[in-house]
Amino acid sequence: ARMEQVEQVEAQPVGAVLKQKRECVGLSREELARAVGVSSSTIKAIELGNRKASPELAQKLDRVLGADSAAPVGSVLNCWIAPGFNALRLLGDLVAKVNGAGGSLEQSLLYLDHRSAADWCALIDTADYQQFGNASTYLRSARAVLRVTKDAPLDLICLGCGSARREVSLCNGMLEERSATDLRLYLLDISQPLLSEAYAYAAEALDRYPHASVTAVQGNFHDLPRYGALLYRPEHSHRRKIITMLGFTFGNLDNELRFVSDALAPFAKGDLLLLDVQRGYAAAGDASAIRRNDPGLQPGAQSARQRQIEAFFLGPLRRYREGGAPVVELRNELGPACVVPGSYQIEHVANVKDGAKSRRFVLAKARRYSIAELSLALGSIGWHLVEQVASGDDKRAPISQLLFERR
Repeated sequence: ARMEQVEQVEAQPVGAVLKQKRECVGLSREELARAVGVSSSTIKAIELGNRKASPELAQKLDRVLGADSAAPVGSVLNCWIAPGFNALRLLGDLVAKVNGAGGSLEQSLLYLDHRSAADWCALIDTADYQQFGNASTYLRSARAVLRVTKDAPLDLICLGCGSARREVSLCNGMLEERSATDLRLYLLDISQPLLSEAYAYAAEALDRYPHASVTAVQGNFHDLPRYGALLYRPEHSHRRKIITMLGFTFGNLDNELRFVSDALAPFAKGDLLLLDVQRGYAAAGDASAIRRNDPGLQPGAQSARQRQIEAFFLGPLRRYREGGAPVVELRNELGPACVVPGSYQIEHVANVKDGAKSRRFVLAKARRYSIAELSLALGSIGWHLVEQVASGDDKRAPISQLLFERR
């Protein structure tokens, strides 16, 4: 099937292939024309097959698009480094933070080094973690997406994809329902080792679908408005963009409403947002009931899973703290009031003790939501709930996947 796909692409007119590549890297005709020093009408004529590029122009197109303009689309590089992204600077921020007086760490910084990425993969491969999502749940969400988008070609932009297991389950659901769907999967993550794992897994899993492509993007989703290649929408395009934040990434944000208002501002009417969130175990204002009912606040015996949790969350403190961290304790606490009405948060807190000194670090937040109030809050900033797919055990893991549409 893969060979047939390549043969079909090679059989396409050169101009059609050039247009596909231009759109893939997010350039308009005018932008590509400026980059190679010709008029936009020249690019249009080549794409329509009305003229051929000179050898000199073909070389310039090669340099701009990253491949010979007559080569098959499958030969285009499929991994990007987003504009302004600097992993070493981010790692420096993490090192400075863990050597400071305490405070809150952005959770995404924990995934930066290879050991942290490996610890995270070990954690999510456990049966306890996998209870938070299964293939049938993603199939229901996939059907919800297809009901809204109908036969439109799709760009799936996955923010904080991690190892991409959930995102690929969603894609498989859509493609099993409608195998001819034109689907472009963009995997965006801050962690190079996790992104490599995600890309390899997605590319292998989706290889049998001739109309699906996978692109890995190393970047920080907080800077999404700067990533023009992901946001570009050709004139008169019928493609639908779907942003996903799976793996409870949404509930780790410092300010969910500000993130949606700012980072998702470039998306247009009709674009979709798919989130997974945990529902609350008690009313947000009832602290005693939360402490009594929420499993995240219950004491438990040391287990293999607990040791994996500690390895991931405490690893950077142990590795990067100058002079080492002789005593590091991890516990969960009920956090302060949240931005989204009806929600509360469990904070993963580390106490680092260096002799007589003790420093407190908030390493991550896990929020629980009232779906009705979350829907109202996002609706007030233009994102309206289309469908809720509920799953999980109400006592252990009450989960909802929520599909919103920009209106």
